[in-house]
Amino acid sequence: MGVIGFCDTSSLCMIKSDTGKPNCRLEGNQRRVIAMASTLPVKTVSEEGQQKVTGDSFIRPHLRKLSPYQPILPFEVLSTRLGRKPEDIIKLDANENPYGPPPEASDKNTSCAAAPEAADCAYHQLIQGFITASRLVFEALGTMKFPYVYPDPESRRLRAALAKDSGLESDHILVGCGADELIDLIMRCVLEPGEKIVDCPPTFTMYEFDANVNGAVVLKVPRNADFSLDVQHITEVVTTEKPKCIFLTSPNNPDGSIISDEVLLKILNLPILVILDEAYIEFSGLESRMRWVKEHENLIVLRTFSKRAGLAGLRVGYGAFPASIIEYLWRAKQPYNVSVAAEVAACAALQNPNYLESVKEALVQERERLYKLLKEVPFLSPYPSYSNFILCEVTSGLDAKKLKPLYLDELAIGLFSSLSIDLQRLQKSLEDKPPCLRWCSEAVCVIKKIHSHFLCYLESSKVPPSWAGVEMLDEYMTASLDILDLCNLLRLALSSLDRYRMMVDVAINRLEGHGFSIEASKIELERLERGRSDRFSEVEKWRETNFNKEEMSKMKMKTMTKTNNKHVLQVIRSTMSILSFLIVCSILHPTPIEINEGIYTGLSGLDSFLDSIRKLVHCFGERVRAEKDKGRVVLYENEMVDDAYASLKLHVVNGVEKKVIVEKVEKLRKRCVALKEGLDLFEGVMNELFEDVIKGRKRMIEFITQNNHTA
Repeated sequence: MGVIGFCDTSSLCMIKSDTGKPNCRLEGNQRRVIAMASTLPVKTVSEEGQQKVTGDSFIRPHLRKLSPYQPILPFEVLSTRLGRKPEDIIKLDANENPYGPPPEASDKNTSCAAAPEAADCAYHQLIQGFITASRLVFEALGTMKFPYVYPDPESRRLRAALAKDSGLESDHILVGCGADELIDLIMRCVLEPGEKIVDCPPTFTMYEFDANVNGAVVLKVPRNADFSLDVQHITEVVTTEKPKCIFLTSPNNPDGSIISDEVLLKILNLPILVILDEAYIEFSGLESRMRWVKEHENLIVLRTFSKRAGLAGLRVGYGAFPASIIEYLWRAKQPYNVSVAAEVAACAALQNPNYLESVKEALVQERERLYKLLKEVPFLSPYPSYSNFILCEVTSGLDAKKLKPLYLDELAIGLFSSLSIDLQRLQKSLEDKPPCLRWCSEAVCVIKKIHSHFLCYLESSKVPPSWAGVEMLDEYMTASLDILDLCNLLRLALSSLDRYRMMVDVAINRLEGHGFSIEASKIELERLERGRSDRFSEVEKWRETNFNKEEMSKMKMKTMTKTNNKHVLQVIRSTMSILSFLIVCSILHPTPIEINEGIYTGLSGLDSFLDSIRKLVHCFGERVRAEKDKGRVVLYENEMVDDAYASLKLHVVNGVEKKVIVEKVEKLRKRCVALKEGLDLFEGVMNELFEDVIKGRKRMIEFITQNNHTA
């Protein structure tokens, strides 16, 4: 027994002497040998010259140093870690399409009734796609007459559907088990070990990973500060280093930027194979370049069903290739790489274009809504995106790498775990509500900024977990309770308004067609008159107690010493006071308000916060001036009550039609419902915030106790 090198590689094999069956000829002293595989690990060479092998000695040397690809955590792992049901989770970090595939296959002219409305999608509809995906697969498999037969190695049905969808002949289209398989297939067909590719980070990391697997050299040409391609540097690298191919993504992952036709044509003029990944092209509003491959011999365009049709779990990708290239890929690809279930689901998606379009519109609208919300976070600077994701730069001196584990560990940021979702829900609900509630949308943004800044302050080294931090939380809870008290008073006021509306309704029915005399009608009107006078008496008292002129003048206090706990608390108290005052003014009387801007200077990141305060006050101030010019109170519902009352009174005197009064009262009813809905959401946000702060306070005290922190 012995050990020899084999085929000039580092692989080792065991050989056995056999003089009877010649297998190969060696120069010099010849011995006939038979190659034999061995599962024994090679570790050392014994005194007799026999070597023991280890399994990794069979692995190609460059792969032993390869770092594994870092995938996104699956639902099951996240569900366990977060303590949430899988259906309550949307993995934004995976750029998935949570709407899922079409609920059923249909003819080309059939619209999908289950397609979500772009402007109003309930959360449960998001997860429904995952359920329907499974149902579609099972239905497809259930109808198979020959489940033991391999799938079509050429995916003829799917390629024909893609040709119809793209306008490119099927001879130019190749289908894979996800676009990832096609990326690897291209490299295996194009690159010899040691040859070079160009990568333009930050971008999709699969290009570098597959290049390393295939033994290629990766030449990195970083993008510009705005994530655009550095075409001049790319040209220089192509000229000097002679790389075989370049991988580009448009829209790019992770920033969502696009490559213009002008830039792409410049790169196509270089002597290099260009692989353009269009995984997110549907969300850009731009046309795919798939048909370009007929005019450019050095262009490959990749697409996927993962984002477009929500089929990430079934792995279906496809690409457009020049005729001179695709024939060689056909020779090298795995023959049965796309399963029957995957092909059926992909074809069903293409047969439901209306559904795909509505899902795309829904995702684009959600992207724009999320972008606006992220812009309101004081320590985030989001980039405009043409994809279904948004990249944010962490500002205000915070470290993004340190911020993420804080979210995961639920330390300081865990205090506000549910707040952002509820704020988004509240703001969404207020978008189409009556004019008197539109300012609340601005108020929500301000509240969010208050919590974000307070959170950042607690997270920073300025306030480590200590009894001083607990004291700040107590002050914070007090300010939050003030808002909750105000919400309760507003609820009483709205209940009075609603009761008055019902009284008007009852009066109409009693006065109309029941033979009531004028005297009886006047008695009803007097009852209503008394109801009008005390509708908001409790809120009036609250306003007089909390917001008289003397109190308002105190809000213009001098700027305090900066960068200390008292300053942060002053910012919180002053802002809460402004919000409370505006809420009361929206119910009662238009009163101008001035901001002591000095309070919001001196702390890092408060400039954008002050801008939001200005915007809120300006938004309300414009409304105050408009209402004062008309001689009316700010709350439009008050005007509607007065109008309904006047119509009722006119009915008694002059006989106005009941239909006119009923229409006004019905309009008033809808306004009351809208107001109460907005108030319920607003109050719900504050209640959940308060509960989160209590939990955070408890965790902070436990941390202090365990680590023996003292004030």
